[in-house]
Amino acid sequence: MDSYLRVRRASTFHPQQTAIADSILTRLAGDIDTLRVAQTVTALNATPERWAFIFKTIEDRLAGRDSTSASEPAGR
Repeated sequence: MDSYLRVRRASTFHPQQTAIADSILTRLAGDIDTLRVAQTVTALNATPERWAFIFKTIEDRLAGRDSTSASEPAGR
């Protein structure tokens, strides 16, 4: 989830500052563990009801709110 948020935030530079956005996205491409992301997506697909929590958390974090709770570990 954190990787997705970093990519989304970087993409906000793209319309006006393409060079900065491309630089950030290139750096993120080397930082993001794509195998871990794929494994996480596979695990979430096994329990699709968890996607609602993921999307809500992403939405809240993009809006500057924190929706994490004790019932769900952060970063999942």
